[in-house]
Amino acid sequence: MLNLIRMNNYRVRHMTCMYVLAIIICLFSVFSVTTIGMSADEMAEGTYEDYEGMAEAMEAGWNEAEMEAEMEAMTEENSEHQIGITIDGEDVAGENSEAYDAGYQAGQEIAMNFGIYSNQPIRADGTITSYLAYLYEDVSSGILLIFMTIAAVLFFNREQNSGFIKNIASKSTSRLSIYFSKFISMILYLLFTFLVMAIAEYVTLLAYYDGDLVFGRDVMGDFLPRLGILLILHIAFISGVVMVTTITKSSTMGITVGMLANTGFSAFIVLALRAWLDFDLSDYLINYNLTRVNLDSGSDVLNHALLVGIITIIVYNVIGCTWFAKRDIA
Repeated sequence: MLNLIRMNNYRVRHMTCMYVLAIIICLFSVFSVTTIGMSADEMAEGTYEDYEGMAEAMEAGWNEAEMEAEMEAMTEENSEHQIGITIDGEDVAGENSEAYDAGYQAGQEIAMNFGIYSNQPIRADGTITSYLAYLYEDVSSGILLIFMTIAAVLFFNREQNSGFIKNIASKSTSRLSIYFSKFISMILYLLFTFLVMAIAEYVTLLAYYDGDLVFGRDVMGDFLPRLGILLILHIAFISGVVMVTTITKSSTMGITVGMLANTGFSAFIVLALRAWLDFDLSDYLINYNLTRVNLDSGSDVLNHALLVGIITIIVYNVIGCTWFAKRDIA
């Protein structure tokens, strides 16, 4: 098993596509900071259409601590599913009918999960709250899942396409060892891509703010355990992609299913099940749980996401291993 892991890690290190994906992640980090930075500059000037006048409000005595206290008070007073929105310039709280609340909740989930969504922690003066908060939001958006989907599919199917899998199977005592050694290699590659993304974003943010960047040590206690849960959810997603690729033997199918799942097409299935069976499938989907685990999420949300991730990893790997062990490897 250990020799297989070493062999697969060697293969990962010598696959050009893996380095190409890492470079694209770096470019995404630069693009993300640049795009958010442009909006942040407009916010600081009070010209950004969604935050117009916030800079003037700060000059008039707006206080961030007071706003956060008011938001916490509103959260405690309102129901668990209440969402505040703005219609024609007027704030609409959750004092609407249950049907309205349910409909808006469903609509908001589609809006947040159809595509890659990232709610960056930018203040009204155009600065970010901290580097760790910024990095966390990008990781929870699921952007890494796009790159990991491509990497996992290409890596798992390369042996099959080249015929090298026959030689491995003839010398290995267990097909489960083959399967899990490749899966562990993908976990290590996930950690590598996260590290690449973290460094790229830190350097880019540091350059953008001319060295005046708050690292965020004050949120470290919340950041680390939640990041661990996010990585477990990422591993669970990779498990699903690998399972589909193993069953279908198709790179196209694996990438297609992974991309559709990550960009929110499951929202249509979620709404259909809600309408027909009154069952909320979103509670058990990886991409939905990714967006729900925030730095201020309560223990119930964290425990639920952790449980979903662990169970999903077990189920997907059991199915994938069983199929791989019984199928014709030729």
